[in-house]
Amino acid sequence: MKVTLLLPFIMATMILMNSCTKDGPTGPTGPTGANGATGPAGPGGPAGPGGANGLPGTAGAQGATGAKGNANVILDSLTIHTADWVQNGVANTATYAAPDLTALRLHNSAIYVAMFINGSYFPLPYNNGTFSFNYYSLSPGSITFSTNSSPYYYDILVKYAIIPISGVAYSKSQGYKLETYQDARNVFKF
Repeated sequence: MKVTLLLPFIMATMILMNSCTKDGPTGPTGPTGANGATGPAGPGGPAGPGGANGLPGTAGAQGATGAKGNANVILDSLTIHTADWVQNGVANTATYAAPDLTALRLHNSAIYVAMFINGSYFPLPYNNGTFSFNYYSLSPGSITFSTNSSPYYYDILVKYAIIPISGVAYSKSQGYKLETYQDARNVFKF
């Protein structure tokens, strides 16, 4: 019996609830709620394309001037002493050690030889009518001078320059004259 009484009551409640509805416009939106907690970071994306090159920078300061060069020129000198001349048949000769005259340099260099007398250079071979150097010969480690004249009665300073063929070839291609020791001095500034 209790179920029978309860059934009409449930039915009546349902009918009342269904029939009680409000008709009318929707009300205004309520305020925004607080932000929620930040979620975990997602995976990284692929690398983008490279950017364009930047503009060139300004030039640096001028460097210091280097030491004066001489294009790999080797300079040496020796003194022919009067007592060093040796009678050798019809000529007098004098031979001196010249350690810079290596076989390689003799083969790959131009060698200029001159006497230096009273502040002037005289290329060899030399002949002034009174005295002459007929020739000089170069061999690895030595230089030999020869004259048919009586030797000078004072010492003679001889200077020589060994210049790599590349330096001589370049200088000649630029129009420089390189025939004597003095020419080489003028071109290579020694």
